[in-house]
Amino acid sequence: MSLASLSKSVRTSCSHYRERATNSHFYQTVVKHIIFAGQAAPMSGSTVLIVDDERDLADLYAFQLDSHYDTKVAYGGEEALERLDSSVDVIFLDRRMPEYSGDEVLADVRREGWECSVIFVSAVDKGDTDAEAAADAYLEKPADKDDMIKLAEKNLQ
Repeated sequence: MSLASLSKSVRTSCSHYRERATNSHFYQTVVKHIIFAGQAAPMSGSTVLIVDDERDLADLYAFQLDSHYDTKVAYGGEEALERLDSSVDVIFLDRRMPEYSGDEVLADVRREGWECSVIFVSAVDKGDTDAEAAADAYLEKPADKDDMIKLAEKNLQ
């Protein structure tokens, strides 16, 4: 995917996040992600699974993190569980997905004993739910590349 088409996809798919932030702030964040996505540190050898039902957003997160980690992408909860294997170290998991929510995916990950960190990524403000307590971290959308890397590194230790 070219940088121009990625930028257009981001503007289109993320339009509902403009309600959460000013247009200027939102687009500055997206442009910052795109500009700095190519400037990366060496790969850590760790694997990150990105789960979001918004395909373009999941692809953007993967694009941003790909130079730091081996990335896998799933576009829904059931697909996330299918893609999950012993190589996955960290999951960035959208909470609100149709059919199979992030909360349900997290419950399955914990119940099945997978040894990976789960970081919720959501446009919903953090509350005090059992699911949030079971997650290793919480990140509000739109997620900043640097924040994602910091949380991944913290959870890889």
